[in-house]
Amino acid sequence: MKNELELLKEIEYVRFGGTRQEYKTALWIIDRLAELGLKAHHEAFNVGASIISSHSLLADGEEIASRVLFGSPSVKDLKAPLYYFSHNDEVSLSEVKDKIVLADRLGYWNYKDLFEHKALAVIVYNGDLYDDNRDIDQREIRAMEKEVGLMPVMQIHVKDAYRLIQNGVKEVCVNIDSKDVEAESGNVICDIEGDSDKTIVFTAHYDSVWLSKGAYDNATGTIGLIKIAEYFAEHKPHHNIRFIFCGSEERGLLGSKDYVERHKDELKDIALCINLDMIGSTMGHFDACVSAEADLVSYLRYLACEEGVSLNLYHDVYSSDSTPFADSGVPAMSFARNTFVTPIHNRHDTSASLSLEHFKEDIAFIITFAEKMANSKVFPVKREIPDSIKEKLDIYMCRKRK
Repeated sequence: MKNELELLKEIEYVRFGGTRQEYKTALWIIDRLAELGLKAHHEAFNVGASIISSHSLLADGEEIASRVLFGSPSVKDLKAPLYYFSHNDEVSLSEVKDKIVLADRLGYWNYKDLFEHKALAVIVYNGDLYDDNRDIDQREIRAMEKEVGLMPVMQIHVKDAYRLIQNGVKEVCVNIDSKDVEAESGNVICDIEGDSDKTIVFTAHYDSVWLSKGAYDNATGTIGLIKIAEYFAEHKPHHNIRFIFCGSEERGLLGSKDYVERHKDELKDIALCINLDMIGSTMGHFDACVSAEADLVSYLRYLACEEGVSLNLYHDVYSSDSTPFADSGVPAMSFARNTFVTPIHNRHDTSASLSLEHFKEDIAFIITFAEKMANSKVFPVKREIPDSIKEKLDIYMCRKRK
């Protein structure tokens, strides 16, 4: 099989969840696993999308380049004063009624508060003030936010957001002609059978955001799973192994959430979830985030010392496909090589930012750890989620406010 970067370059294109390009990648994964003698299948699930027939955003009569978030309701000539919502507190919330709000961040709690305080619409932004491009991301109003209620949300570039505030724009007018439709995403699932009743699940998402070819985030994790599958196809494990290549992670962990809901009766047999999300970067520190008993953190620290691997360990919740498993009671963890240098969620996330040497080193350590887990006589990780992690899961899943 080709090396890691050669394989990665074959899927170095935009793979937004629910599109033909994402499905094309799913078929590519199935074909690569078939080359290893492994059978995989695509398990489809529905995701939302929107047909935007027309839209416009006018600021004091000047049209601003924009996108409409999927799920936004249609509005015609919605005019209101612009209010800059820089911080969510009672003072700011007292000002948003009957305004169109420009928000630094949205997220569930900001959305809920703005809706309940009668904001008419929201504008969010993305990008870099000092980058030459003016790419505008395609985002969506997510399911939890829709449960609160619908209001129009538009996305602009940070350069235009900055100019709106700098120029003291007074009035904004929003027009949206939008229709919600269903699209299809999916998980790719592949099993390697052992001879025990326990299963180790490996996860990695294979989709990207709208703006990005997603080499680092997360074609690296996708290729990592294929290389781990290559190892275990040649070295039969004692415990069963299931690989789940998750769709639509960037749209809110939709693939892993669908999996744990659809397969909830099988979760009792899963002993551990090992997730890969962004490895192999040229710079950065190799991380392992454990959402399981603290003893697993200690074990990984000892193993890293034994193998001579610099590993940054923390006991927390990781924003990736390991989290729905942990939230469903399955001990889970994520590996990543995190860096402030390698960009994500924009056009600069390409294979040029990756290191074949680090890619191989990261995968080698993950295989070393996985091989010990997969061939343990008695599975060493307790099947429990500590209370401290449960509390962090409640916050991450927006069941509890921080």
